[in-house]
Amino acid sequence: MTGGTPDQSSGGHDGRLRLLIGKAGVEVGLYHRSGRLLCGSPALQAEAPSLLERLADRSLSRKLLEDVPTGVDWHGPAFVRTSRGVVRRILHVERTTDPVSNEAVLVVTEIDEAQLSPVALKQASAEAILIAAATCGQHVVSSGHVAGLQQALADIGRAAGCHVVAVLRPDGDGRQTSRMVWTAPGCAVPPPLLRALPLDGHLSAEPPRTVAIDADVSGVSMLGQPVAVQSCVLPLCDDSGVYGAVAFERIEPDEAWSPAALQALRSVAIALGALAALIEKQAALARLAVTDELTGVPNRRLLWSAIESETERAARYERPLTLALIDIDRFKAVNDTHGHAFGDVVLRRIARRFRQDIRKTDVFARHGGEEFALLLPETDGEQAMHLLDRVRLAIRATPIKRGRQEVAVTISVGVAQWRPDRDGHDVDRLVARADAALYAAKAGGRDRVVLYEDWAASVTDPTS
Repeated sequence: MTGGTPDQSSGGHDGRLRLLIGKAGVEVGLYHRSGRLLCGSPALQAEAPSLLERLADRSLSRKLLEDVPTGVDWHGPAFVRTSRGVVRRILHVERTTDPVSNEAVLVVTEIDEAQLSPVALKQASAEAILIAAATCGQHVVSSGHVAGLQQALADIGRAAGCHVVAVLRPDGDGRQTSRMVWTAPGCAVPPPLLRALPLDGHLSAEPPRTVAIDADVSGVSMLGQPVAVQSCVLPLCDDSGVYGAVAFERIEPDEAWSPAALQALRSVAIALGALAALIEKQAALARLAVTDELTGVPNRRLLWSAIESETERAARYERPLTLALIDIDRFKAVNDTHGHAFGDVVLRRIARRFRQDIRKTDVFARHGGEEFALLLPETDGEQAMHLLDRVRLAIRATPIKRGRQEVAVTISVGVAQWRPDRDGHDVDRLVARADAALYAAKAGGRDRVVLYEDWAASVTDPTS
């Protein structure tokens, strides 16, 4: 929300705020702390580009711009300039935060005294805050500032009077699992309060249900006490599909969700759905950037990043670290004899075999062509030799089949343990020693694992 002119697009701030402008006599605007109108109802956009020009009392304008960004809300009568002249309206002014710029934004709700009561004004203002939070989420989407989601959840929670706002994502079994949760200040609510919820694309606004929870709400202990909890659950989706849900929960609510509040929450879910889609797509792109498309294992880029970070960690904590380079023996002959499609099958099967035998902390990556690499933290050379020889034997004993084609495949492996006294922070030296050991394994007849230290003991060290 940092542009110099109001957002006129149907998908921007104005498009969200139009949900509130259906009420006669209600105008809603979002203002920069300088007073500039960022977005608002059509009348505001046509009549006054800033709060200083909107209010007849400029001292009140300056007071609002000074006090509200610090967290002091304001409610009361004021004279405003309109196309019909100066009229008296009731104003409610609150702040929210733009997660992109992290700046305070004023949400100003105006209402004709003859149209709605002060109570209704407060409700309309709360809806405006919800829409402001939704538009903040939309700006997070457009700018790519995914980290702003937490701030958006906080704005939503405060405006809706919620104790919990949670973004839920399906886990491996299709159930819902909490991924990001905001709780009201002074409210410590345990995860069990957020239940597994189906995503059928419909609004779920439950009446209060009584549950026993172990929680502190506004500093009052409610350990094991039955309390009423009201939920509203909405799907997070875009044209591509459903990405999860957003759940709003209120403890001991004073009243049911109003239709207007539910409509505002729908608007919030639209923006958060776009954000969830962005996060999903960004994660997919991030995975593609570091994943080998053919085998599904990390690529060379991720491997080198892991080598650099793991050598730093090993140096700091004086822990062992070993790198292995793996080459499929006579792979060119496999391609020439059986075709590249079968060669691709061989690469995938070798990758799958290694992934079955390594730990989650190990990094197995495609180094290029028919060569793979395995980085083994907390592992010395002898331990690595034991693992790699076991995998080598398993690969040799299991011919690779595709249709009527069957080929016995072997691998050669070069192993080098990181040596801080020799390598320092030069990861190229570690890779060079593993490569020298691999060359020795190939020269020695293939289908074997060679530890660099064992080989170098009998020859001149080529990396000295």
